[in-house]
Amino acid sequence: MKAIYFSHVWPKLNVSAASVRTVGIIESLQKAKTKITFISPAKKSKMEVSDIVKYDFLTAVHCDPNDAVRVNKSFEKMGESPDIAIFDTFVAEEMYSHHVAREFPNCIRIVDNQDFHSLRNHRMKILTQQLENKKLLPVVKNESLWEQQVLSEVLKAKPSPYDDELCARELASYLRSDLVLTCSEYEQLLLKNHFGVNSELVTFFYPSDFKEPLNLEDPEEKEHKEYGFHQRKNFVWLGNYQHPPNLDSVNYILQHVWPLIRQEIPHAELHLYGANCPESISAGQIEGVKAKGQMSSLRRLRKYRAMLAPLRFGAGIKGKILDSWFYGTPVITTPIGAEGMFRRMLNGDDLYQKIDPKAKFYSELNQTLSGINENLSGYYQYTNDWLDQGKYLEFGGLCRGMSAEEIARDAIIMYKDRELWEKKVLIGRDTILDHMTFNKSHAVLQKHIAHHMSKMEEKRRTNQIQALLWSESLRSHEKLFKYLSLKKQLSE
Repeated sequence: MKAIYFSHVWPKLNVSAASVRTVGIIESLQKAKTKITFISPAKKSKMEVSDIVKYDFLTAVHCDPNDAVRVNKSFEKMGESPDIAIFDTFVAEEMYSHHVAREFPNCIRIVDNQDFHSLRNHRMKILTQQLENKKLLPVVKNESLWEQQVLSEVLKAKPSPYDDELCARELASYLRSDLVLTCSEYEQLLLKNHFGVNSELVTFFYPSDFKEPLNLEDPEEKEHKEYGFHQRKNFVWLGNYQHPPNLDSVNYILQHVWPLIRQEIPHAELHLYGANCPESISAGQIEGVKAKGQMSSLRRLRKYRAMLAPLRFGAGIKGKILDSWFYGTPVITTPIGAEGMFRRMLNGDDLYQKIDPKAKFYSELNQTLSGINENLSGYYQYTNDWLDQGKYLEFGGLCRGMSAEEIARDAIIMYKDRELWEKKVLIGRDTILDHMTFNKSHAVLQKHIAHHMSKMEEKRRTNQIQALLWSESLRSHEKLFKYLSLKKQLSE
C-alpha cells in the first residue's frame, strides 16, 4: 500500500507528545509494509532536524498547500495513487484534503485529531475569564472552594460551533473525513454524544520492549534497589513552556502549590525541565525550585519520587504523565490531566486486552466489546456525584485535587507514603502495558484502517453530511486556496 501523511509541522520527538504520536503512526504504517510520502508546509530547516528524515522507507517533501504547481508535482512523483491519506489535526486537513479529494478520490481520508483543539481552547478561555473576574472581587473568603468551583466549570465546559469558529472548523474537518482517530476516550465520548461525530480510539505508541511491572516485593530486583521509594527524592515538572497549559501549570505550582508543599516537606526540591523556559522562571529565586533546562534523557525521571502536573485546562493524552509512568514515577495532577488515562478503559478494554498483535490477518483481531465501564461513564459526565464515582477509578498517581490546597495535600501524601507510592507505580506501568504500547496500538490502528477502507464507498454514499461538506458551494477552504495560489503565481 501507499500512504501520504500530511502534517503542519516536522515532528521532533523531544519536543511534544504529538510528535511521538505522529512517529508512532508512521512506524505502524511502515510495519504494515506501507510506502509513505510525508508532506509539510513547515520550513525546510525544520525538516532537516526532524526525526522523520531518518526513515529510509519514507520520502519527506516540503510543500506549500497554496502552491498548486508544487502540490501537483509532489503528487506526480508518487507514481501510483495512494490508498491512505492521513492528516495530523484538522489544520492539516484544511490545508491539503481538497487536493487529495480532487486528485485521489478513491483514497481514504483520515484525520488524527491528536487532541480536541477547540475543547482545550474553550477551557483556556473559561479559566482566563474566571481569573479576570476574580480581580474584580473585593475579597475571596474561601480560596480553595473558589478554585474547586472554577475547575468544575472548566471541566463541564464544551465548545460550540454556534459561537466558536475554531470549533466549527474542527468539527467540519472531522465530518468531511472518512475516519477520525482520537487518543482520549473522554474526547471520543464527547465527540459522539455531544457533537454526533463518530471516531475510533487509538491511544499511544510506547515501545513494545517495555518491561513487565517491577516486582516491588523482591529485594533482589536490581532496578527496584536502584530506583525504589527510598532511592528517589524531590519533585519534578516536565513540559514545553510554550504550550499554554504547561505554562499555566508551572506558574500555578510556583505561586500556589509549591509554598504549601514546602511548608510540610522543607528539605524537598522541585526541578523544572523543558524547552523555551521564560526568564521569569529561569532567573527565579523561589526557595527549593531549580530550572534545569531541557531534560537530556527521560531516564532522569527515575531520580524523582513524584511528578507535579496540575493542569487546569488541556485535552488529549498527556505525554509527561506517560513518560513518568514509563520510569516508575507517580503523578500528581487534576481530573483534566487524568482524562483518558485511567487503568480501566471506558469501553475499549476488550479491544486492547483481547487483541492479538501477532494475528496474521487484521480480520482475525477480536472486536467484541463487553460493555461500558459504568463508573467511568458516570465520572465523565462531570455532574452531580462524579467525584465520588472517581474513587473507584485506578490512576498511576493522585488526580482528584481541584485546588492548590488539595493538590499540595496529594503531593505530600504521595511523597511520604511508601505503600501508596508502590501501588501507584504499578498502576501507571500496567496502564501503559494494557493499552498504550506500540504493538497493541499498531494492531488496533490497522484494524480501524482496514475496516473503514472496506466500508468507505458504502459509507460515502450514505453519509449525507459528508457529501454536503464536499459540495462545491460549501468548500470555502478550497476557494481560499485557489485565490492564494493564483495570487502567488501572479506575484512571481
